[in-house]
Amino acid sequence: MSEEVPSLVDFVLDMLSNFPLYSNSDYDLAGIYWTSLLEQNGITVPIPPSQALLQVILDLYYDSEMQSFPTREDMCYYVIDKLLRFSDFGLDEDELTDLVDFYLFHEGYVVGMNDIPIILEYRTLNNDYPDVNALYEFNHRRMLMVTDPEAYHAQNKVVVPTSNLDQLEEKEYTPEKDDTVSCGLCQEHMDPHTKIYQLTPCLHIFHSRPDECLITHTIKSWLEQSTKCPLCNTEVNI
Repeated sequence: MSEEVPSLVDFVLDMLSNFPLYSNSDYDLAGIYWTSLLEQNGITVPIPPSQALLQVILDLYYDSEMQSFPTREDMCYYVIDKLLRFSDFGLDEDELTDLVDFYLFHEGYVVGMNDIPIILEYRTLNNDYPDVNALYEFNHRRMLMVTDPEAYHAQNKVVVPTSNLDQLEEKEYTPEKDDTVSCGLCQEHMDPHTKIYQLTPCLHIFHSRPDECLITHTIKSWLEQSTKCPLCNTEVNI
C-alpha cells in the first residue's frame, strides 16, 4: 500500500505546531523582563521588542527546567542555533554572534535566514550594519532593481551637473538677416536683443531669463541635472 500524502491542511497544522502560541499575559511578562534585561546590560535607551523577540524569550523560559528567564548570551545562542540549521553564511561564530547581538539589543529585532545576505551586502557597501528601517529600504531597492529596473533607475538616478556652469556666459541675441530662431526649451521665437545662453559645441540657443522661458525651468536649471543639450543630446562643454 502506498504511503498517504498529507493534505495541505495537515501540512499547515503541522507547521503551526512548531510555533508555540503564548497568552497575552505571557507576552506582557516577557516585555517587562526585556526592559529589565536592557537595564542589566547598561542600555538606557528604550528599545521596543518585536513580537519575534518576545517569542524567543518565552521559548527559552518555557524550555528551561526551572522556567527561568534567558540571559543575553542565551538569546544570542538560541537565534544562532536556528540560523545555522540553514547555512553558516560564511561567518565565523564571533561574527555571527556580534551580528545577532546587534539586532537583538540595538534594534529589538530577531534576524532571520533571509536577512543575513542582505545585511552582509549592505555592510560591504556601507561598512556598517543597517538599522531595521535601513534594512527594509535597502531590500526594497534590491527587489525593485530586479522586478522593475525602469522604476528603480527613475527613483535612484544619478544627477551629474554640467561642469563650469557658473561660467556660462549670457549673451544678447542678434539675428542675422531673415533669421528666425526659437528657444530650445519653450519654443518661443527669439526677439532681437533677447538675453540668451548659447551652448557649445552644438550652438543651440535658449532664453536665459525664467520670465521669458518656462518660468520654473531654464536651460541653466536643466544643466544642473544633466551634461547634455536637451535638443541634440550633445555633451555640453563650457
